[in-house]
Amino acid sequence: MDFDLRTLWMISAFCSGGFGVMMLLLRKSYPEHAAQSMTLWGFANLSLGLSYLLRIEIRWAGNDTIQWLSLTLVPVCLSLEYAAVCLIKEQKARLFWLIAPTSAMLAMGAWYTYIHPNVMMRYIAVNALAAMMMYVTASRLTKAENGWRPMPDVAGGGVYVFLGSATIYLLLRELTMPHPLVEFSNQNRNSVFYNVLASLCEMLGACIFVLMLSERLNRQLMVQAMRDELTGLYNRRAFEEIAYRELSGATRTGEAFAVLMFDVDNFKQVNDKFGHHAGDLLLKLVAKTLRECLRDEDYLCRWGGDEFYALLPRASATQAEQVVK
Repeated sequence: MDFDLRTLWMISAFCSGGFGVMMLLLRKSYPEHAAQSMTLWGFANLSLGLSYLLRIEIRWAGNDTIQWLSLTLVPVCLSLEYAAVCLIKEQKARLFWLIAPTSAMLAMGAWYTYIHPNVMMRYIAVNALAAMMMYVTASRLTKAENGWRPMPDVAGGGVYVFLGSATIYLLLRELTMPHPLVEFSNQNRNSVFYNVLASLCEMLGACIFVLMLSERLNRQLMVQAMRDELTGLYNRRAFEEIAYRELSGATRTGEAFAVLMFDVDNFKQVNDKFGHHAGDLLLKLVAKTLRECLRDEDYLCRWGGDEFYALLPRASATQAEQVVK
């Protein structure tokens, strides 16, 4: 019994389009940075859903224009996903990867649809471009962010590499056959297998994108709970926890540690004379200066107002005096 690809395309269109709409509706509930990434991913999934819808009623041998448009939406989807990944990872997206794949598919699709009609060349073009974009996106996903490489990013990179490799493998296999097939055929097992695989990977990719958002929002909340909003230093609560931990460790090992306290002379007069904005700028400058005077392993806290505390693990009294001077 033949597998009906149109049923799979309908399910894939519903899932991709539904997820895209959900991303666009929920983005207003998220911070601006996350919302922008969700917008791009939402439109990417809508593009893919529309591509599946266009395939459902197409008789591929007789409606080349719609086929060309359907195939062009694939690199559109992948370019938008690439942009969303760069945005959520705070990396600069290269304009070339945003424009070139779609432009190339439009040009080659038009050439092999109207000038030199060739279904097989359209098939080669879209799969080659799709595999290329998958590898490019995977390379961005696996890059560390300030030494931090979240597990959802690594998993997402693996999904893109796997699907890109499967695309290349099946494409090369079809090209070596005596009678290369028209791309979407119920009678070809490779075609059915790849369509099922692509749909499953796209759904998995959507789940991984949600995990990527969740990972970063959780990290952001943790940072906000531990950091002073103005200076970016540890806040009082976080510093007390750190001090308790360091004190317990020093008690067990007998190692020395030092605690320093700083305040800004006549800070109230600065606020009264120049305004609170000037006072905030002064506190930021003081925090930056203090941070530069300490070691990487030292902890610096804004205790409150113009008061700052520093904890220096494994520092003797003499070393603490040198820091103060």
